[in-house]
Amino acid sequence: MSFGDAAALAALVLLAPIIALHLRDRGRPVRDVPSLLLWQELATEAPAGKRRLGRPTLPLLLALQALGVILLVLALAHPFGGRPRPPRTAVFVLDDSFWMGTGGRIQTAAAEIARTARAQPPGTLVRVVVAGPAPRLAYRGAAGGVRDALARVRPTAAPPDLGAALSVAAGLLTGPHDRIVVVHAPEDRVPAVDSAPGEFSKLTAGSPVADQGIFDTSARCGIGPGDLCAITAVLRNTGDTSVDDHYLATASGRRPLSLSTRVGPRSSADIGLIATPGEQVDLRLQGSDPLKVDDQAWVNVPYQGGAPRAAVVTLVGKRSRALALARAFAAVPGVKLRLLTPSTYRSADARRTDLIVLDGWLPRAGLPPAPSVLLVDPPRLPDGRVGAPQANSTLSGTDQSSPLLGGVNLSSLSIDTGSARDLTLPGWLTPVAWSPAGPLIAAGGNGRQRVAVMSFDPSRSNLPQLASFPIIAANLVSWGLTWAPASAVAGVPILVDAIPGATTASLTRDGGVVARSSLDGRPVALRATAPGLYTLAESGPGVSDHATVAVNVAASVSPSSTAIDIHPPPTGAIPAPKPSRVPWLIVATLVVLVLEWAYWLARRRVIAR
Repeated sequence: MSFGDAAALAALVLLAPIIALHLRDRGRPVRDVPSLLLWQELATEAPAGKRRLGRPTLPLLLALQALGVILLVLALAHPFGGRPRPPRTAVFVLDDSFWMGTGGRIQTAAAEIARTARAQPPGTLVRVVVAGPAPRLAYRGAAGGVRDALARVRPTAAPPDLGAALSVAAGLLTGPHDRIVVVHAPEDRVPAVDSAPGEFSKLTAGSPVADQGIFDTSARCGIGPGDLCAITAVLRNTGDTSVDDHYLATASGRRPLSLSTRVGPRSSADIGLIATPGEQVDLRLQGSDPLKVDDQAWVNVPYQGGAPRAAVVTLVGKRSRALALARAFAAVPGVKLRLLTPSTYRSADARRTDLIVLDGWLPRAGLPPAPSVLLVDPPRLPDGRVGAPQANSTLSGTDQSSPLLGGVNLSSLSIDTGSARDLTLPGWLTPVAWSPAGPLIAAGGNGRQRVAVMSFDPSRSNLPQLASFPIIAANLVSWGLTWAPASAVAGVPILVDAIPGATTASLTRDGGVVARSSLDGRPVALRATAPGLYTLAESGPGVSDHATVAVNVAASVSPSSTAIDIHPPPTGAIPAPKPSRVPWLIVATLVVLVLEWAYWLARRRVIAR
């Protein structure tokens, strides 16, 4: 037992006066006698001045008082229980990538971890971290339970993040004698670590395989003549010899195209194809190799202008000032434009559109129930404020990382004096372009819809004359349609915005539901564990929207060049709960005082003498 305030133990000196009071000589005893003739005889019983100390009259009372003082002093010293020395810990990091799905690698890795765990000193605590895209603790306990726990682990199609897994493992170490063991596929690289000798080791599950795979698919439109798009992908060869990879490219309604590319040993080769906007293209390797999961890939080709699909844009405003906006959005490929005035607008119109543009007007109910909204020179701003005209509306900065400004140059933008309004933005809107006086363009999402704001009327600026104006319109359409991504990685959660009015989000493939989640106005994550072409749908009363998502296998995460520090903390560096003994001592002191009081009541006559 340790003490938080050992100096308080000095108060034990109070025992000395208590003991002295009980041992002091109380003088000659008082007795009733029938005659004074016995006086001389009684005087001889206790000669005066022979001793000053004697036996305590009430020894039990002395013991209770001394015990009470001792307990009270101990309580003042704040005692607490000692922290036992933590047992040794062995942490295993298991690679569960798709590379572990060949040749029984995952079973070999599980058996090796179980064997190594049993070889640890008796009493060692075992932890197993599975290195997926989001590392998780799969087992904690004694070595005997490792094999049964790992029997449920299966290879995934997701790339492992061994760096993050090592960081998680390092956080589970408790002392200088702990160790980390990584068991991985030979194709997955383990990051560099900073450790002492004996603290870290790695084991390879199986031997390298000669695999052919398709990775890093992408599509881009509007870069060549006509309405054509370019598809790119990477063929990867992990073997020691060059190979001719034969593959088929198939699009709906078109005859498959058979192609081949030569790939060098332990290298990759780029492939390129031409497609039309809006197609879904399937790339498939011919022949056989040890892994099938990476032999096929899907591409969701966007529409002209970069939009993931055809879109309906509704423009609400006065015809006299909305003409420039109408021309810009009508020029975006794949857009069906509808024109309304504030008097003809109904809430149902917003539910049937992908992007609604409100020019100088906002419904009394607030933001309309559309997946994306553009507010142009709004009279008010939900969750924010529209103030006085800006004193200086000269463009002073832009956020070029914003998707709204991709391929856009606003350096020559000029806005009429007093045309831009001072905006106080809500927390979910971020400035995209700004002047010294405040935001000119802002964008963000409130979890239910994407919202962009322009603080000025384009007709009172030179924006309609700039070559970037149609590009901004196309970027707004594409950005507004991305409530669901066009592509995703197998095994990695797909983040989906909750469009207004939708109550359920579902992910389906070949007519079967893979994942489903309820919506409550916030984004949700759905997971596709296998590669393929999926349909993502959101539905609710009067709402039905869907998007196509191409889910593919991703290559392994490239490890960081910075070494990961996995040094365990020194003994005693980890704070442990210190159970206080003070409450128990106070209770014991009160019990002793009650016993002392009861004893005094019973023997007070003796005390009086």
